[in-house]
Amino acid sequence: MLLAMSFATSCQVSSPAEPLSPVSDIATRFEEVKHSPPKLRAFLRAMPKGADLHSHLGGAIYAESYLRWAEEDDLCVDVSRLVLVTCDTEALALCGEGQPPPPLCHRAEDLARVAHATKDRTFRGRLIDALSTRNYHLYERSGHDQFFTTFGALGPAGQGRGANVLAEAMRRAAGQNILYLELMASPGMSAAAGLVADMEWNDDLAAMRAALADADLDAIVTGSSAYLADMEAKARELMRCDSESPEPACAMVVRFLAQAIRTRPAPQVFAQM
Repeated sequence: MLLAMSFATSCQVSSPAEPLSPVSDIATRFEEVKHSPPKLRAFLRAMPKGADLHSHLGGAIYAESYLRWAEEDDLCVDVSRLVLVTCDTEALALCGEGQPPPPLCHRAEDLARVAHATKDRTFRGRLIDALSTRNYHLYERSGHDQFFTTFGALGPAGQGRGANVLAEAMRRAAGQNILYLELMASPGMSAAAGLVADMEWNDDLAAMRAALADADLDAIVTGSSAYLADMEAKARELMRCDSESPEPACAMVVRFLAQAIRTRPAPQVFAQM
């Protein structure tokens, strides 16, 4: 009798508990993995992120991808300054003999084909570090300067690669379970700046605006919109979005933010905006 009563009591105590709510389940799982970096990384990577609202399109790509495109497009690298350049010496600003290299010139003897130079694994590693924030060392240089310097250093490898750049940005975002992506891009900004290349700044903003012809601005907007639409169509083609086996990134919602280049003179920044 006592055994039976004891068994019955045990059965009541061990009856199935109420299912955990999704929030409780996630919190429980987080507690289980938070002290294991590999498990925590996998947990956070799979977690839906919602939206990424501040992503530089050109800066969202790994340096390794830019190097691959540089090899495919037969570009060169300045092995002294660690920047990518065209191999066409006639199109380059070459430094004069005996002169120290100014910011925008390259010594002919410092130029090497990317495909050849990066066969040296040590040099390849140094180049990737210079073209990214990988292995960034605090205090040697500000992180801000390191990051923004890479845009110009990588620039030639991104020429004509808009679809590849967009496809990779979408793939990386999809791999992190980001559902909505707003990318900052600057098509048309140089053209807008060119409209006021010789204009002096005027605190009368209405007068500044009146000096800009609507037709000129409309043409830039139309051209920029067409460029982005073509880039997106080609990126979706690379990811087989209209096929029977589309990549996961095809389901992502992507929008673009016009990004003014604020390092230009004030009248040019105004025209871009």
